[in-house]
Amino acid sequence: MSRWLSTSGNRIVRADGTPWIGRGANIHDTRSCGSCTADAGAPLADDARGLNEVKRRIDELADPWRATFIRLVLESRRTEDNYINDLNYRFLVKSIIDHIGTKPGVYVLVSIWLDTTLDDKGLPTADTNAILDQLARDFYTYDYVMFGVANEPEENYDGAQDAQVWTRMNEAVAAIRAAEAELGPNRHIVTVQGTREWGRWLDYYVTHPIAAEDGVNVAYETHIYNGPQDHSSLFLAPGEVLPVIIGEFAPVNDEWHQADLTDIQTLMRRATEAKISYLAWTFHHFCPPNLVGERPGMSWSENTINDGLGIALNPTDWGIVLKTDLTKNA
Repeated sequence: MSRWLSTSGNRIVRADGTPWIGRGANIHDTRSCGSCTADAGAPLADDARGLNEVKRRIDELADPWRATFIRLVLESRRTEDNYINDLNYRFLVKSIIDHIGTKPGVYVLVSIWLDTTLDDKGLPTADTNAILDQLARDFYTYDYVMFGVANEPEENYDGAQDAQVWTRMNEAVAAIRAAEAELGPNRHIVTVQGTREWGRWLDYYVTHPIAAEDGVNVAYETHIYNGPQDHSSLFLAPGEVLPVIIGEFAPVNDEWHQADLTDIQTLMRRATEAKISYLAWTFHHFCPPNLVGERPGMSWSENTINDGLGIALNPTDWGIVLKTDLTKNA
Protein backbone atom coordinates (compact mmCIF):
# COMPACT_ATOMS: atom_id res chain seq x y z
CA MET A 1 0.00 0.00 0.00
CA SER A 2 1.26 3.49 -0.85
CA ARG A 3 2.41 5.53 2.13
CA TRP A 4 2.71 8.78 0.18
CA LEU A 5 1.12 11.80 1.81
CA SER A 6 0.00 14.98 0.09
CA THR A 7 -1.74 18.23 0.96
CA SER A 8 -5.35 18.99 0.14
CA GLY A 9 -6.67 22.36 1.22
CA ASN A 10 -5.77 22.74 4.89
CA ARG A 11 -5.11 19.04 5.44
CA ILE A 12 -2.32 16.54 5.05
CA VAL A 13 -3.98 13.46 3.58
CA ARG A 14 -3.20 9.83 2.83
CA ALA A 15 -3.32 8.36 -0.66
CA ASP A 16 -7.03 7.58 -0.16
CA GLY A 17 -7.78 11.22 0.73
CA THR A 18 -8.41 10.70 4.45
CA PRO A 19 -6.76 13.14 6.88
CA TRP A 20 -3.45 12.07 8.38
CA ILE A 21 -2.46 13.09 11.91
CA GLY A 22 1.06 12.22 13.03
CA ARG A 23 2.01 12.29 16.70
CA GLY A 24 5.47 11.88 18.16
CA ALA A 25 8.64 13.68 19.10
CA ASN A 26 11.94 15.12 17.97
CA ILE A 27 14.94 12.77 17.89
CA HIS A 28 18.55 13.85 17.48
CA ASP A 29 21.15 12.39 15.15
CA THR A 30 24.51 10.96 16.26
CA ARG A 31 25.68 14.44 17.33
CA SER A 32 22.97 14.26 20.04
CA CYS A 33 22.23 17.95 20.70
CA GLY A 34 25.92 18.66 21.39
CA SER A 35 26.30 15.94 24.01
CA CYS A 36 28.20 13.87 21.43
CA THR A 37 30.37 16.68 20.09
CA ALA A 38 33.60 18.21 21.35
CA ASP A 39 33.68 21.78 22.63
CA ALA A 40 34.97 22.88 19.22
CA GLY A 41 32.10 21.06 17.51
CA ALA A 42 33.81 17.92 16.25
CA PRO A 43 31.54 14.85 16.29
CA LEU A 44 32.48 12.24 18.89
CA ALA A 45 30.01 9.42 18.15
CA ASP A 46 29.69 9.32 14.37
CA ASP A 47 30.24 5.59 14.49
CA ALA A 48 28.46 2.35 15.34
CA ARG A 49 27.98 3.44 18.98
CA GLY A 50 26.22 6.63 18.02
CA LEU A 51 24.15 4.99 15.31
CA ASN A 52 23.01 2.21 17.61
CA GLU A 53 22.04 4.76 20.26
CA VAL A 54 19.84 6.68 17.83
CA LYS A 55 18.25 3.42 16.67
CA ARG A 56 17.62 2.42 20.30
CA ARG A 57 15.78 5.68 20.93
CA ILE A 58 13.75 5.28 17.75
CA ASP A 59 12.79 1.78 18.89
CA GLU A 60 11.66 3.12 22.27
CA LEU A 61 9.69 6.02 20.80
CA ALA A 62 8.05 4.05 17.98
CA ASP A 63 7.34 0.81 19.82
CA PRO A 64 6.34 1.13 23.52
CA TRP A 65 5.58 4.85 23.20
CA ARG A 66 3.63 4.24 19.93
CA ALA A 67 4.76 7.37 18.06
CA THR A 68 3.75 7.62 14.40
CA PHE A 69 5.81 10.73 13.60
CA ILE A 70 9.46 11.59 14.24
CA ARG A 71 11.32 14.79 13.51
CA LEU A 72 14.96 13.90 12.90
CA VAL A 73 17.01 17.03 13.54
CA LEU A 74 20.32 17.25 11.68
CA GLU A 75 23.19 18.88 13.55
CA SER A 76 26.45 20.14 12.02
CA ARG A 77 28.46 22.52 14.14
CA ARG A 78 31.27 22.70 11.57
CA THR A 79 31.00 23.03 7.79
CA GLU A 80 33.21 20.01 7.19
CA ASP A 81 30.79 17.81 9.14
CA ASN A 82 27.57 18.60 7.26
CA TYR A 83 25.45 16.28 5.15
CA ILE A 84 27.25 17.07 1.90
CA ASN A 85 30.85 17.33 3.08
CA ASP A 86 30.98 14.38 5.49
CA LEU A 87 30.21 11.14 3.64
CA ASN A 88 30.32 9.11 6.86
CA TYR A 89 27.66 11.34 8.41
CA ARG A 90 25.58 11.04 5.26
CA PHE A 91 25.77 7.25 5.58
CA LEU A 92 24.72 7.45 9.24
CA VAL A 93 21.73 9.69 8.47
CA LYS A 94 20.63 7.30 5.74
CA SER A 95 20.99 4.37 8.15
CA ILE A 96 18.83 6.18 10.73
CA ILE A 97 16.14 6.95 8.17
CA ASP A 98 16.23 3.39 6.85
CA HIS A 99 15.68 2.18 10.42
CA ILE A 100 12.66 4.44 10.84
CA GLY A 101 11.32 2.88 7.66
CA THR A 102 11.15 -0.49 9.42
CA LYS A 103 8.47 0.91 11.76
CA PRO A 104 5.03 0.37 10.22
CA GLY A 105 3.05 3.58 9.82
CA VAL A 106 5.82 5.87 11.11
CA TYR A 107 6.81 8.99 9.14
CA VAL A 108 9.93 11.11 9.54
CA LEU A 109 10.42 14.83 9.04
CA VAL A 110 14.12 15.21 8.19
CA SER A 111 14.98 18.75 9.23
CA ILE A 112 17.90 21.09 8.93
CA TRP A 113 18.27 22.05 12.58
CA LEU A 114 21.72 23.26 13.64
CA ASP A 115 23.84 23.94 10.56
CA THR A 116 26.53 26.45 9.63
CA THR A 117 24.82 27.10 6.28
CA LEU A 118 21.89 28.84 8.00
CA ASP A 119 22.44 32.58 8.26
CA ASP A 120 22.62 34.57 11.49
CA LYS A 121 18.82 34.82 11.58
CA GLY A 122 18.32 31.10 11.07
CA LEU A 123 17.28 31.38 7.42
CA PRO A 124 18.26 28.91 4.70
CA THR A 125 20.90 30.07 2.24
CA ALA A 126 22.09 28.79 -1.13
CA ASP A 127 24.41 26.41 0.75
CA THR A 128 21.47 25.11 2.80
CA ASN A 129 19.57 24.59 -0.42
CA ALA A 130 22.44 22.48 -1.73
CA ILE A 131 21.98 20.18 1.29
CA LEU A 132 18.24 20.05 0.68
CA ASP A 133 18.91 19.18 -2.96
CA GLN A 134 21.07 16.23 -1.87
CA LEU A 135 18.52 15.05 0.70
CA ALA A 136 15.78 15.19 -1.94
CA ARG A 137 17.88 13.06 -4.27
CA ASP A 138 18.96 10.56 -1.63
CA PHE A 139 15.42 9.97 -0.36
CA TYR A 140 13.45 10.54 -3.54
CA THR A 141 11.83 7.09 -3.41
CA TYR A 142 11.13 7.10 0.36
CA ASP A 143 7.38 7.46 0.76
CA TYR A 144 7.56 8.01 4.54
CA VAL A 145 10.03 10.93 4.43
CA MET A 146 9.28 14.66 4.62
CA PHE A 147 11.76 17.55 4.58
CA GLY A 148 12.04 20.57 6.89
CA VAL A 149 13.98 23.41 5.28
CA ALA A 150 15.21 25.18 8.44
CA ASN A 151 14.71 25.28 12.18
CA GLU A 152 13.56 28.62 13.58
CA PRO A 153 13.71 32.01 11.87
CA GLU A 154 14.80 34.23 14.73
CA GLU A 155 13.64 37.58 16.09
CA ASN A 156 11.62 39.56 13.47
CA TYR A 157 9.22 40.33 16.30
CA ASP A 158 7.23 42.95 14.39
CA GLY A 159 7.06 40.98 11.13
CA ALA A 160 9.03 43.59 9.18
CA GLN A 161 11.20 40.83 7.68
CA ASP A 162 8.34 38.48 6.79
CA ALA A 163 8.76 39.00 3.05
CA GLN A 164 12.49 38.25 3.28
CA VAL A 165 11.83 35.07 5.26
CA TRP A 166 9.17 34.04 2.73
CA THR A 167 11.61 34.48 -0.14
CA ARG A 168 14.24 32.29 1.50
CA MET A 169 11.67 29.61 2.32
CA ASN A 170 10.28 29.70 -1.20
CA GLU A 171 13.79 29.31 -2.65
CA ALA A 172 14.44 26.33 -0.37
CA VAL A 173 11.23 24.60 -1.47
CA ALA A 174 12.13 25.34 -5.09
CA ALA A 175 15.52 23.64 -4.61
CA ILE A 176 13.83 20.45 -3.40
CA ARG A 177 11.26 20.54 -6.19
CA ALA A 178 13.96 21.03 -8.85
CA ALA A 179 15.82 17.95 -7.59
CA GLU A 180 12.64 15.90 -7.54
CA ALA A 181 11.63 17.07 -11.01
CA GLU A 182 14.86 15.68 -12.43
CA LEU A 183 14.06 12.27 -10.98
CA GLY A 184 10.36 11.85 -11.64
CA PRO A 185 6.86 12.63 -10.34
CA ASN A 186 7.33 12.13 -6.58
CA ARG A 187 6.73 15.23 -4.47
CA HIS A 188 7.42 14.93 -0.75
CA ILE A 189 5.77 16.99 1.94
CA VAL A 190 8.08 19.95 2.65
CA THR A 191 7.66 22.13 5.74
CA VAL A 192 8.48 25.81 5.97
CA GLN A 193 8.84 27.34 9.42
CA GLY A 194 7.05 30.30 10.96
CA THR A 195 8.38 33.66 9.83
CA ARG A 196 9.06 35.26 13.19
CA GLU A 197 9.79 34.84 16.87
CA TRP A 198 11.70 31.56 16.53
CA GLY A 199 9.35 29.86 14.10
CA ARG A 200 6.10 30.54 15.93
CA TRP A 201 4.04 32.67 13.55
CA LEU A 202 2.34 31.37 10.40
CA ASP A 203 0.00 34.31 9.73
CA TYR A 204 2.06 35.73 6.84
CA TYR A 205 1.71 32.45 4.95
CA VAL A 206 -2.09 32.61 5.24
CA THR A 207 -2.07 35.50 2.76
CA HIS A 208 1.26 34.62 1.11
CA PRO A 209 1.42 30.82 0.68
CA ILE A 210 4.58 29.33 -0.79
CA ALA A 211 4.59 29.73 -4.57
CA ALA A 212 7.29 27.24 -5.66
CA GLU A 213 5.61 24.70 -7.93
CA ASP A 214 2.28 26.24 -6.91
CA GLY A 215 2.81 25.28 -3.27
CA VAL A 216 2.09 21.61 -3.93
CA ASN A 217 2.64 19.46 -0.83
CA VAL A 218 3.94 22.31 1.32
CA ALA A 219 3.03 22.29 5.00
CA TYR A 220 3.58 25.11 7.47
CA GLU A 221 5.47 24.38 10.67
CA THR A 222 5.13 26.24 13.94
CA HIS A 223 7.10 25.82 17.17
CA ILE A 224 4.99 26.54 20.22
CA TYR A 225 6.36 27.25 23.68
CA ASN A 226 3.30 29.20 24.78
CA GLY A 227 0.24 28.83 26.97
CA PRO A 228 -3.31 28.10 25.76
CA GLN A 229 -4.11 31.77 25.29
CA ASP A 230 -1.88 31.73 22.19
CA HIS A 231 -3.09 28.49 20.60
CA SER A 232 -5.65 30.14 18.35
CA SER A 233 -3.26 32.65 16.82
CA LEU A 234 -0.32 30.25 16.52
CA PHE A 235 -1.92 27.12 15.07
CA LEU A 236 -5.71 26.89 15.21
CA ALA A 237 -6.50 29.94 13.06
CA PRO A 238 -3.74 29.30 10.48
CA GLY A 239 -4.81 25.64 10.46
CA GLU A 240 -8.23 26.64 9.13
CA VAL A 241 -6.50 27.75 5.91
CA LEU A 242 -3.13 25.99 5.76
CA PRO A 243 -1.89 22.43 6.34
CA VAL A 244 -0.09 22.93 9.66
CA ILE A 245 2.42 20.84 11.60
CA ILE A 246 3.47 21.65 15.17
CA GLY A 247 7.17 20.83 14.84
CA GLU A 248 8.09 21.58 18.46
CA PHE A 249 6.10 22.08 21.65
CA ALA A 250 6.80 21.51 25.31
CA PRO A 251 6.25 22.92 28.78
CA VAL A 252 8.10 26.13 29.45
CA ASN A 253 8.69 28.46 32.38
CA ASP A 254 10.78 31.51 31.58
CA GLU A 255 10.43 35.27 31.67
CA TRP A 256 8.60 35.33 28.33
CA HIS A 257 6.30 32.30 28.33
CA GLN A 258 4.74 29.83 30.75
CA ALA A 259 3.00 26.56 29.93
CA ASP A 260 2.59 23.70 32.37
CA LEU A 261 1.83 20.06 31.68
CA THR A 262 -1.92 20.63 31.87
CA ASP A 263 -1.55 23.35 29.22
CA ILE A 264 0.35 20.90 27.02
CA GLN A 265 -2.45 18.36 27.31
CA THR A 266 -4.81 21.10 26.13
CA LEU A 267 -2.57 21.76 23.13
CA MET A 268 -2.54 18.10 22.10
CA ARG A 269 -6.31 17.82 22.48
CA ARG A 270 -6.91 20.94 20.41
CA ALA A 271 -4.46 19.83 17.73
CA THR A 272 -6.17 16.45 17.49
CA GLU A 273 -9.58 18.08 17.16
CA ALA A 274 -8.19 20.29 14.38
CA LYS A 275 -6.49 17.31 12.67
CA ILE A 276 -3.05 18.90 13.11
CA SER A 277 0.07 16.75 13.57
CA TYR A 278 2.43 17.44 16.46
CA LEU A 279 6.00 16.66 17.49
CA ALA A 280 7.14 17.09 21.09
CA TRP A 281 10.50 18.51 22.10
CA THR A 282 12.52 16.35 22.70
CA PHE A 283 13.33 12.63 23.10
CA HIS A 284 16.60 13.45 24.80
CA HIS A 285 18.24 13.59 28.20
CA PHE A 286 20.27 16.83 27.91
CA CYS A 287 18.33 19.22 25.67
CA PRO A 288 15.42 20.46 27.80
CA PRO A 289 12.51 20.28 27.91
CA ASN A 290 13.55 16.61 28.11
CA LEU A 291 11.19 13.69 27.58
CA VAL A 292 13.57 11.08 29.04
CA GLY A 293 16.16 10.78 31.78
CA GLU A 294 18.31 8.15 33.44
CA ARG A 295 16.23 8.03 36.66
CA PRO A 296 12.51 7.55 37.19
CA GLY A 297 10.64 10.63 38.39
CA MET A 298 12.84 13.28 36.77
CA SER A 299 11.44 16.65 35.75
CA TRP A 300 11.53 17.91 32.16
CA SER A 301 13.99 20.62 33.27
CA GLU A 302 16.55 18.18 34.72
CA ASN A 303 19.52 17.02 32.65
CA THR A 304 21.47 13.78 32.63
CA ILE A 305 25.01 15.10 32.32
CA ASN A 306 26.78 12.64 30.07
CA ASP A 307 26.74 11.58 26.45
CA GLY A 308 23.67 9.44 27.04
CA LEU A 309 25.02 6.36 25.31
CA GLY A 310 23.17 3.40 26.83
CA ILE A 311 21.40 5.28 29.61
CA ALA A 312 17.99 4.18 30.83
CA LEU A 313 15.24 5.98 28.90
CA ASN A 314 12.84 6.68 31.74
CA PRO A 315 10.07 9.14 30.88
CA THR A 316 10.25 12.43 32.74
CA ASP A 317 7.06 14.08 33.98
CA TRP A 318 6.73 15.57 30.48
CA GLY A 319 7.53 12.19 28.95
CA ILE A 320 4.74 10.54 30.93
CA VAL A 321 2.22 13.06 29.58
CA LEU A 322 3.35 12.51 25.99
CA LYS A 323 3.57 8.72 26.26
CA THR A 324 0.06 8.62 27.70
CA ASP A 325 -1.22 10.68 24.78
CA LEU A 326 0.57 8.61 22.15
CA THR A 327 -0.57 5.26 23.49
CA LYS A 328 -4.14 6.54 23.88
CA ASN A 329 -4.23 7.63 20.22
CA ALA A 330 -2.37 4.63 18.79
